[in-house]
Amino acid sequence: MSTQICLNIFSSITIGGEALASKQGIRAMLSRSRLSEISEPQVGHAVFSVEVHHNGVHNWIDGHMARLNTAWFDPMFYVIHSFFTLIWIAFKGLQRNRGIDPQRDYPMGPFVPNGHEFFQRADFRPFLRPISNLEAMSDTYDRMVTYSPMPRCPSCGNSPYLTCQGQVCVSRSRATPMQNMFMFGRKKRSVPGPVQGNPDPTVAGTTAPQGLADDNVDNKTVNILQSSETALSTLDLPYQNTFIIDGSTDLNKWVWLNIKILFERPKGFNFQTNVPGQNSSTDMYDTSNFERIAEQIGIHNQVKYKKQCSSSGSGAAKVFVQSDGLNYAGRYKDYAIVDERQPIYSSVSYIAVRKPTVEKSTKVLLTAFDTCGRSCRAACPVPGTDGNSYEPCKGAFEITTEYPLMYSSSYGSAVSAAFSVHLEGKGPMYRVKNNPITFVCDHQNKWPWE
Repeated sequence: MSTQICLNIFSSITIGGEALASKQGIRAMLSRSRLSEISEPQVGHAVFSVEVHHNGVHNWIDGHMARLNTAWFDPMFYVIHSFFTLIWIAFKGLQRNRGIDPQRDYPMGPFVPNGHEFFQRADFRPFLRPISNLEAMSDTYDRMVTYSPMPRCPSCGNSPYLTCQGQVCVSRSRATPMQNMFMFGRKKRSVPGPVQGNPDPTVAGTTAPQGLADDNVDNKTVNILQSSETALSTLDLPYQNTFIIDGSTDLNKWVWLNIKILFERPKGFNFQTNVPGQNSSTDMYDTSNFERIAEQIGIHNQVKYKKQCSSSGSGAAKVFVQSDGLNYAGRYKDYAIVDERQPIYSSVSYIAVRKPTVEKSTKVLLTAFDTCGRSCRAACPVPGTDGNSYEPCKGAFEITTEYPLMYSSSYGSAVSAAFSVHLEGKGPMYRVKNNPITFVCDHQNKWPWE
């Protein structure tokens, strides 16, 4: 499929390490009573944020859908936004059930960011006259559309596109239900009986759909990250970038950075590989077998997360590395393969950023996370040490045309800048001089920027 500017539409569904909004997440969001509880800036748990769930769908599809200026190229953009309009109408219907007038519930107070106050106007011309944020809460706009009832098994709304599998309505083109899809089937929940609809039937489109809300959802058990099972199912799938930068696809506008990954074995794994006489509760790679040596080289391996991810069995996993332009519109993502069996594993990835010019430097944020959604910490070379010494950094870079260059002009030159496999002379080696950053994935109980 191509866009109106003759670009092929790319997606990397499930491959980019992001999670699709879940039924439990939507129910948790609808368990809230006030718009301020589900809108940004979010002062509560992220699972209640409509933005978190909405953005999750964009990032789960990835490709063009993951960028603000290209998402509308993909026809799925309109399907997704139609669904979240339904969720919005459901939320307003539930507010009425709770005695709240949703037309007057726009957030006010010190947590409202400047420019987002109730009296501020959004300009939708030529499609619609400018309207204030508070006016946008009116039922007038909800009356523009009505929704059919949610499809449910066994008939799935008599839709020719849906079929019932395991008491869940799924697309006929799918053989089995996928992880984390929007599945609204007949499952027992903690709320006895269905949620009643809006008591005011004269307001079209504002009835709360049955079976969506759950006032007893435990937000601590709702996962907004990609499940480890889904992540493992995409290990054999490649990732496709759009190469769009500032609105156009031009490979000459990109340059490449060498990124090194140091991955520490997650705590709690057992790969069932033992040496004679060893306790079977651990495998031969576990650092508990050589704690003193592990401590000497800085291996901690102390944090065991509440969400224990699954292993691939072989130990193969991905660490995703991503660049986001700070002074340009562009994103690039790729991954490095790591071995979760080993106490420490080193890998390399090559990440593209906008090519700097003499007139304009490139400002970019580099981030990394593993298949379980755990963030990695950035480490930058200490100036004057030729890459032999590193210190913690934030991952925000300004890249210029000054020498020595931090980048390579092509993917091939980035590879040659990192490696030499000649057996003559110095022999096989990994070069570190052109490494602007290393990501350390050591599973800390704190954010990378803390």
